[in-house]
Amino acid sequence: MRAAVLILPLVLLAACGDGLRRAQERARERQAAVDPPELWSVEVVPAAPDVRQIQVCTDTRVREGLARPGLVMSNGVCQPTGEAVKTADGEIQRCVLNGENWVATFSVAGDRSSDFTSTLSAVSVNDDAARFGQVRHFRKLGPCPEGWAIGEATDQSGQRRRPAIANLFQ
Repeated sequence: MRAAVLILPLVLLAACGDGLRRAQERARERQAAVDPPELWSVEVVPAAPDVRQIQVCTDTRVREGLARPGLVMSNGVCQPTGEAVKTADGEIQRCVLNGENWVATFSVAGDRSSDFTSTLSAVSVNDDAARFGQVRHFRKLGPCPEGWAIGEATDQSGQRRRPAIANLFQ
């Protein structure tokens, strides 16, 4: 009797875990039917010796974010202030990073559904010498590998990582 009392919780936990896995699989199947996940490569142009191409599993929301990068530097994220000014191929946005005002500009060239380049530049309003710029090339590779979740990516060593998007380009 005592063994049954000890085994019952283990059986119930296993059943819950199996139910959770089935629910996660059903959610992935629904996602794939509505918004199929796509694998994209991301590389910095021109290639730098210490920066390698990565691959990211995306859905529509992640892909929209790829085309509109935020200004992220080693000491933080530049927080937007006010409304962005729309241009023909991008935006101009004022932002604040560590108490300093910056003007960030980004533009996109190419086909956002398969192969495009995003250019990001920023200049400090307080110090003309403080500048940042980067060009990234994005290319659709096809469907995400089996078992990959939206947002998973490879890191600079080529290893699959989760979560992916937050700090890839620092």
